[in-house]
Amino acid sequence: MHFCRIGTKRMLEILERITMGEGTMADLENLSELSEQIKAASLCGLGQSAPNPVVTTLRYFRDEYVAHIEQKKCPAHVCAALLTFTINDKCPDVWSAREPVRRLPSPARSANSTSSIRTSVRNAENVSRYAGFDAVTKD
Repeated sequence: MHFCRIGTKRMLEILERITMGEGTMADLENLSELSEQIKAASLCGLGQSAPNPVVTTLRYFRDEYVAHIEQKKCPAHVCAALLTFTINDKCPDVWSAREPVRRLPSPARSANSTSSIRTSVRNAENVSRYAGFDAVTKD
């Protein structure tokens, strides 16, 4: 059977759960075990080396995985589902009059769909362009 193809698909599913803020600490152990099983069961070099990037990031950036899981934060500010944009006091009054909301909620907490996450990130980026870069901060 093609264990590497199925195993890497399962690894991707776990990684996507983590980046959406839905991961658990058990997922880290599952990633590690699955990586070792894929390496051992694969017949070709591609299958044997496919898990290496995940193994390496688990070894050297484990604290970032833990932040995604326990704190629901992305330290690198790249996981859209885990970002929170805050409109600060540097935002012009025109924006405040149009939209009284001072905080844009994280899409991961308000909805799980990818389209709503993209919309929220796009809206925050539009506020940033309109009001000036320093009017919106990413948490």
